[in-house]
Amino acid sequence: LISVGKLDEAGYTTTFGGGKVSVLNTEGKGFTCKRGPNRLYQLGGGAVEIKVRRTGETTALAAAISLETLHRCMAHSDPQTILEMYSKNLVDGLKIGSRMLHGRCVNCIHGRSKAHHHDKPIAPEGVEAADLVCIDLWGPARTQSRGGAKY
Repeated sequence: LISVGKLDEAGYTTTFGGGKVSVLNTEGKGFTCKRGPNRLYQLGGGAVEIKVRRTGETTALAAAISLETLHRCMAHSDPQTILEMYSKNLVDGLKIGSRMLHGRCVNCIHGRSKAHHHDKPIAPEGVEAADLVCIDLWGPARTQSRGGAKY
């Protein structure tokens, strides 16, 4: 994975368009990548060396990171996808520590929740239609309806 922000900090210009990305240094030298499957841009050929200044920052990949932490750090990606990236060596220096997951992630559960229809009647037992009438008492309204009512 390449950080466009880090390329910018290092003085590179990144241009996206026409199904490709071009990365150029201040001298106009660089490389171009075509968009591959899953809308990801893949480097073709050999490795590309980009020198990025590091001033007092810690590299996150120095130590093994738990799968649960990676899941959260990678925008709640599917843990199986993270393991696949690891097994195929798609991320340089990625070290996965504990692969244990403690149930489903609460944020993922809430993010994937959907509205459900009421399968059962919502009236309490023993109450028939029109047995209970609820009235909202307020008014008159400040704004009239199209028919002139102020309720």
